[in-house]
Amino acid sequence: MRLRKKLCPDTGALLRLKVQTYKPTQKFTQKAIDDLGSEGLLTLDEDEGTITVHADEPRELVYKIVKRPGYYCCFDEKKLAGEKLARRYVTQNFPDQESPDPNNPAGYRQDNFYLCELVDGGKE
Repeated sequence: MRLRKKLCPDTGALLRLKVQTYKPTQKFTQKAIDDLGSEGLLTLDEDEGTITVHADEPRELVYKIVKRPGYYCCFDEKKLAGEKLARRYVTQNFPDQESPDPNNPAGYRQDNFYLCELVDGGKE
């Protein structure tokens, strides 16, 4: 996702936010959520399970959270509560099997982002 901010030359205040490019599937890091959220450009609603980008153009983009940051099994995508439990889960459930993900040979991974799908907004 590429954003373009138009600022007031005198005050530096945000005048408008344009989303230049976006995809139907988006990854939001916690840093992006914190930075954009502190500027009022993004809202994370844990109760609704959504992330909203408050843009003027094309319009607000609402993303449904599909996966949250954390540990996941590479075999079955199950969310796991920490590295020790992830290691144990893979060892017990997939003994002597090679990880399906060559980038994560242990059979589990730690995702540091919210994986989201666009549900509303974008080009009209």
